[in-house]
Parts: sequence; C-alpha cells; structure tokens
Amino acid sequence: MGLARSIRNLIWFENEDIDEFYPRCYDLNDVGDFDDFMEDFKFEQAIGILRLAQDRKPEESSPSYNILKLKICLALSACEKRLKPIEMIVTDLVRDFLNERKLTD
Repeated sequence: MGLARSIRNLIWFENEDIDEFYPRCYDLNDVGDFDDFMEDFKFEQAIGILRLAQDRKPEESSPSYNILKLKICLALSACEKRLKPIEMIVTDLVRDFLNERKLTD
C-alpha cells in the first residue's frame, strides 16, 4: 500500500488533519486520485496565469494582449468550476446525464 493511501487512512486511527503536517499527495495509480491531481493541477495553472496577468499589462494593440485575454478567460473558468458549490455541480451532472440519455433513446 502506498504512502499517500496510508497517510489518508490515518483518520481511522487518529483524529488528525493530514493537511496540517503532510503535503498534498496523490496515488496516481488510483483513478480518483489521478482525477483529483488533474483538477488541482489545472487550478494551480489558472492561479499562475492570473498572477502573471496581474503583473503584466500589455497594450490593447499588442498581439500578446488577445492571447493574455484568452488565457485569463480560461483561468477564470477553471477557478469558477473549482469554486462552484457541490449542489450546483451535482445538478449540472444530472442534467448532462439526462440530456445524454435523451439523445441515445
């Protein structure tokens, strides 16, 4: 059993918040952990883009302005998805599932 999984299972033996003493980690052989890793990676990239945009403010007429604008839109979209309440996420998933079923029936 991997270290990440063992640390995560600590809650069953001790009432400790692992995030207070161990850095965030993932078992990339576990599909759920891999998905969590990908979401965290996208979120951290979005934060990086927004920080970069905060530091650099190109002229509207420069070619890099539109690229930066697109990156900011994508970063904000990733942040909004991450910060969406769980109820809205479930509602969206159910709606998408029902729409897919209608298409295949």
